[in-house]
Amino acid sequence: MRHRRERPDTPVPYSRARFPARLDALAGIGDWLRGACERCGESGAWLDTFELAAIEASSNIIRHAAAATAHAAQASDEPVIALTLRRGTRALTLDLFDGGRPVPQGLFDARKALPPFDPEDIDTLPEGGMGLGIMHASVDCVEHRRRLGINRLRLVKNRG
Repeated sequence: MRHRRERPDTPVPYSRARFPARLDALAGIGDWLRGACERCGESGAWLDTFELAAIEASSNIIRHAAAATAHAAQASDEPVIALTLRRGTRALTLDLFDGGRPVPQGLFDARKALPPFDPEDIDTLPEGGMGLGIMHASVDCVEHRRRLGINRLRLVKNRG
């Protein structure tokens, strides 16, 4: 019998959850992620930035993909976000799945920087358009894929 040898950092399923694609679910998503990451031994600023990226990603899914699709289809089933956190020896990987509309072509092709702003003057902060920059600044890898009508947004953050 022949066994397939796995790479040393192949992530394995660690924790999964499903949340309604509603803004009032963001706190629950953050609580779930923090608990799962703490069980992996992560905490402090590392966890804060990972949670920030995850909440920004979830918010974008709710505002732009899931809500728009549910409204357009007049769906009776409430849209959901499914999350899978996988632990590897060098990184944690969070996959966010939704059945919402596709993202614009090329949106995730290049690393997005935060738009310029004066951190001392919060009134100059842009009203929108910072989400991808926040995600890229908070994690090591942001990937998007759509397959069989399902979006997968992957956030990878290297450990320690």
